[in-house]
Amino acid sequence: LRAVPLLIAILNLTLLKKNCVPLHASAFVYQDTGILTTGWSKGGKTEAMLAFSHNGARYVGDEWVILSRDGEKMYGLPEPITTWDWHLAELPKFRSKVKSSKFRLFRAIRSLERVSRNRLVKASAFGKMLGSAMPAIKRQLNVNIPPEKLFGVSGNDLVGRPDKVFFVMSHASQEIAISRTDPREIAQRMVASLEYELEPIRAH
Repeated sequence: LRAVPLLIAILNLTLLKKNCVPLHASAFVYQDTGILTTGWSKGGKTEAMLAFSHNGARYVGDEWVILSRDGEKMYGLPEPITTWDWHLAELPKFRSKVKSSKFRLFRAIRSLERVSRNRLVKASAFGKMLGSAMPAIKRQLNVNIPPEKLFGVSGNDLVGRPDKVFFVMSHASQEIAISRTDPREIAQRMVASLEYELEPIRAH
């Protein structure tokens, strides 16, 4: 099967029953320091992990990271990493891991996007149809790459110690700001995140 519906939600509930904590996070080890980067979806966790990995960090996990009961270990899941076209543009080290046909598809979609923004095209029936279809078309601007192919790691490598924890959030400014935060606030935010992630299985 290409995918198993609700597999991660079922796994997360099973892990909670065994007193492990699944976190929406990425994790890596940089200069002997284990780093856990958590936050809500689209906050920049994967981007942080890819940037550090591009500069020598050892990959542990992305999307879901499991914390041991005592908080001394973090474990990654060997699931494919969703890598977008702009990730690959910023991180040339990983481009060789992607087939050239994918880059041709990316260029074609970006060309269509430019056409859809043209004032004359937008006013036409074709332009309106293209404009409504663009969000779905742009969802094809990524490739799922297994971590063993992207980083050369095996399942035994997907473990580290969470020495530092970062809660990442996206914002409109180009500035990157880092500040100390009360760990209880991070915990409360991530509890809310886990509750949200369990909604699909609750709806079932």
